[in-house]
Amino acid sequence: MDESTAANIEYVVGEGIVEGITANWEALLATADDVAAGLDRDTVVCEPTDVTVVPATDRFGLTAVVDDDTFGRLDALDPDALEPTHVARAESDGLVLLLVVFESDEQAVVLPLYYERTADAEGVLRDHDGALPIRVRSLTALEPVSFVLDSPEYVFPETPFDD
Repeated sequence: MDESTAANIEYVVGEGIVEGITANWEALLATADDVAAGLDRDTVVCEPTDVTVVPATDRFGLTAVVDDDTFGRLDALDPDALEPTHVARAESDGLVLLLVVFESDEQAVVLPLYYERTADAEGVLRDHDGALPIRVRSLTALEPVSFVLDSPEYVFPETPFDD
């Protein structure tokens, strides 16, 4: 990561909870662990092995795949009780990296995500009006655990992708 990329990291929501975020996936995962350690509640840290942009013709949103153990912990939560409290965004090497924190009084979920900065992927997300569903599943789960970002503009760079 070069210095100009680090300078372009944006804290979109929240009070700088993710001050160490950098624009590469491995560092983002490490930052997710650091953020979780700073929360004073039971926290599930997700480490997705894949994130997919799903168009509106299917189950619109972002779908992340996690391991079975993490999914089991998520599945035990009430996702409707969790509100998004922090979103951080960075761009690097054709990706938009996100770190989203959902919290309730007793629990939290720290969720690193990414999507390719292409006309197709970003276009699917930008063209949808309303909330952005984020579904987390394991390879063996029949139904995902779903979270919602009511203000999806937080996941977009300020300038739309221009091919």
